[in-house]
Amino acid sequence: MADFFAGKPLHVTTTHKTAEKRQVTVRWEHDDGSDTADIDRLIALDPDSFAKASPTDACNLVARLHQSQVYLQMTSQIAECDGKAVGYVLLTQVRVGERTHLLLVGCACDPAGPQETRSKLLSTVLHTARAGFYSALLAVCEPDALPGVKLSPVEEHGITPPSGIPTGRLLIGELIPDGIGTLGGTVTLDPAFEGWL
Repeated sequence: MADFFAGKPLHVTTTHKTAEKRQVTVRWEHDDGSDTADIDRLIALDPDSFAKASPTDACNLVARLHQSQVYLQMTSQIAECDGKAVGYVLLTQVRVGERTHLLLVGCACDPAGPQETRSKLLSTVLHTARAGFYSALLAVCEPDALPGVKLSPVEEHGITPPSGIPTGRLLIGELIPDGIGTLGGTVTLDPAFEGWL
């Protein structure tokens, strides 16, 4: 799936105007580590965004995922406004049985940033996911958290969550019609996710 993006521009930029006439620009995360300080700051400002007990744990999780086999630069995106990072979203690959889907790890936003930052950031990264031919997305969030994606517990689709995740906590939704189908199987997390939930 990553081959689909071979030769494409490094950054995908989408610009939205908020009610305050401030522009929110969404781009791919830089691959040289220059966004790390901004990501850590955003997680500290939005500590519950990565389902962790502390911002330090969440920052460590993100650092581990950056070094893992499931990290995708195209679904690790930064929202900027007036030259400042105001949002960060991270999706990684995840195995469900024999198939590969995406997992929403977290979405952290600056409370002082434009009100629409989170929805615009999520809409943009979901568009990127669909363009990469991913058909389903897993997440630990509220069922109505993702724009245009209906989420429900994985157990309702015959899918077994990873050991240690409570029943009904891990949700799944279709990115394309019939994207879930009859998946079944068990969700397998990369070792980088140790202690995530």
